[in-house]
Formats: sequence, C-alpha cells, structure tokens
Amino acid sequence: MNRRSVFISLIFFFLITSCKQSNETLLDKANELDKKGKHDKAIDIYTKIIKRNNRIQLAYFNRGLTYLKTKNYDKALADFNKIMSLHPTRRGLIFIPNPNSPFASEVDQMWVPYNDALLEGAIAKYYMDSIKSSFNDFQALIDINYQKSNSLLWQGMLWIKNGENDKACEAFIMAKQAASTNFDKDQADNMIDNYCQKK
Repeated sequence: MNRRSVFISLIFFFLITSCKQSNETLLDKANELDKKGKHDKAIDIYTKIIKRNNRIQLAYFNRGLTYLKTKNYDKALADFNKIMSLHPTRRGLIFIPNPNSPFASEVDQMWVPYNDALLEGAIAKYYMDSIKSSFNDFQALIDINYQKSNSLLWQGMLWIKNGENDKACEAFIMAKQAASTNFDKDQADNMIDNYCQKK
C-alpha cells in the first residue's frame, strides 16, 4: 500500500469517526432538551447513550430524573437501581473511581455517587407509595449524614402519608436542626408551618 492510499484511508477513517457524536455531546444535548420540557426527546437520547454503553451511570441518572418529572416512577426507580448495581464493590465496600484522573475511562468520568442514586430512588418509592422501603432508604442516608435535612423532610412526608402528624413534626424539627443551608432551613420551616400545630 502506497503513502497516498494510506493517507486517503486515514482521512476516510477520521471522517467516519468524527461524524459520530460523543456520549458527552449527546448528554449535553439531552440535558438541554430536558430543561426545555422536551422530556420524551431527552429520554430517547439518554436511551441511545445507554445502548452505546450500558455502564454510563450519568445517562441512567439523568434519564431517571426525567422519568421522575414525567411521573414514570417505576422506570425512574429501575434506572436508579441500575446505577447502584453498577457500583463496583470490594469486600462490601463501594469503590469510587476518580473521574478527574488522566487515566479515567469514559465510564469512570460519567459515574454517579451511590448515595445520589439511593436518594432519588427513595423519592421514586415515595411517589409509588412504597412507604416502608422509602423510609428505610432515607434512614440509611440519615445514618451516614448524607443530605440529612432533606432526607428527614422526606421521612416527615412519609409520616404524613401514614397519618402520623406528630412523628412528621418531629422529623421536620430534626430537619431544621440538621439544616446546613438557609434553603434547607426554609424548607423545614415551611413544613413545620404547614403541618405542625402551634402550641
């Protein structure tokens, strides 16, 4: 093969590969569609990314969040559960890759923290009326001090669903005490004002 045919082959190869959008570009496109309320189109793109590489957690996570917005709670939960199943474990410990490493693979660069998926899955279960399972997931997050105030607020809402306003108010008060931001404190105050009787 002479130099000219090698050069033409290389140009042809680069043209073919450059026409294929990267998963990162597709994620950005899907996120923009989702922000504009074009949820079905966003879901289609997230699904396309997953078909290309079924280990990209960020595609599952974003699709799960979009399913939550569109009230497809069972599909959202399936995506969040898939993320948790993709987390590698070593002797019961969750291995966390460094996405900023120069040697990080595409999968490692687009991983989602296990607890983020657990939290969103618990929210999906809340809307599916899976009260006990949702409560336990929020409790697991509270126990490790992960978004404690937010998780306590959700637990309070579960107590409301169960008709136990006194326990809900206890959770809302604990959420206020655990608040690390003004937003979290305001959320807790709002729940206390709406559901707890003044004494």
